[in-house]
Amino acid sequence: MSLYTPIDLEKALASPPRPPGVCTLQLLQLRLRLQSLLHYLGFIKPAAAADTPSSSSSSSSSSSSGEVFRIPCGMVIWAGGVEPAPVATEIAAALQQQQLLQQQQQQLELLQQQLLREEQLSSSPEQEQQQQQQQQQDQQQQQQQQDQQQQQHQQDQQQQQQQQQQQQQQGLLVDGASTAATFRLSVQLKTQKQKQNFSPTFLIYIYQRKKKTQLQQQQQQQQQQQQQQREPQQQQQAIRRQQQQQTPQEEAQQQQQQEAAKQQQQQERLQRASAAAAAAAAAAAARAAAAAAAAAATAVEAAAAAEKRLQRGLRLQQKQQQQQQQQQQQQLQQQLRYRSSSSSSSSKWKEGFIKSGQRKGESIKP
Repeated sequence: MSLYTPIDLEKALASPPRPPGVCTLQLLQLRLRLQSLLHYLGFIKPAAAADTPSSSSSSSSSSSSGEVFRIPCGMVIWAGGVEPAPVATEIAAALQQQQLLQQQQQQLELLQQQLLREEQLSSSPEQEQQQQQQQQQDQQQQQQQQDQQQQQHQQDQQQQQQQQQQQQQQGLLVDGASTAATFRLSVQLKTQKQKQNFSPTFLIYIYQRKKKTQLQQQQQQQQQQQQQQREPQQQQQAIRRQQQQQTPQEEAQQQQQQEAAKQQQQQERLQRASAAAAAAAAAAAARAAAAAAAAAATAVEAAAAAEKRLQRGLRLQQKQQQQQQQQQQQQLQQQLRYRSSSSSSSSKWKEGFIKSGQRKGESIKP
């Protein structure tokens, strides 16, 4: 009989209830945490509201194997063993994906930095050497980061394995499975009492002893694995100690090399700073020249606009003067016409009046 009964969580959550079993409080708490973690990561979804009972209190129902615990929020938890290995592999895969994304982002940032440096620096031999040195440093940093990430990944895997083994040792999962198995064994023994000579309590005691021996064997295997893991670490520590115990001459050479490298770095920094300052000054001068050119262009445009306005004003004045002159001429012509017409009409009236007086025989003096 296996310690764990492998089941699919999504099918178990969607399937109907099963017959009653035995579940400890620790196993229930662990299942709650595991289900909340899986729900947070998106591997499972809570059961529908229609599957849960209408009452607010938690209820349990029975059918073929294992006990089901229903919770008001719609989550369903099965009693019976659950293998944590698939969950651990999925979590490890998710962590690996995150690490790969981080590596890609770092590589992109480094490529952007290299492009900016290539644009800023000119094609002189000294600057080319600086670029090569910077590229080498960037490559070294990338390799170091990749090594560190690999080491961290290995450490995380080891920690996960150790945590799983510790959980098995502590009995958080084994206790629930063992209690369910013992309950089933007792039921089977009660049904087959007549065919067997041993009592069910004695058989349960034998079953528990087997479990203890299995746990002891697992502990021994873990200890052996830990010793095997410690041996290469101890060897590495010994190698590091040997490397640290160096002669004073080698230490002096290392110090000299470090000082020379520091001086080179300082010179490179000064050169970069001077180049950056020269570029900034050139950019400022270019900006000032562009501003002056823009100001001159605006002044020329303003002068041209003023000249256009003056010309328009002069044209308007000339037009107004011409209109006034034309109006004056028209008025004078009208006055002259009026006077000539009035004088001609008065002379005609006088002539007619005289002629009429002469007809009547009156003497009219002009």
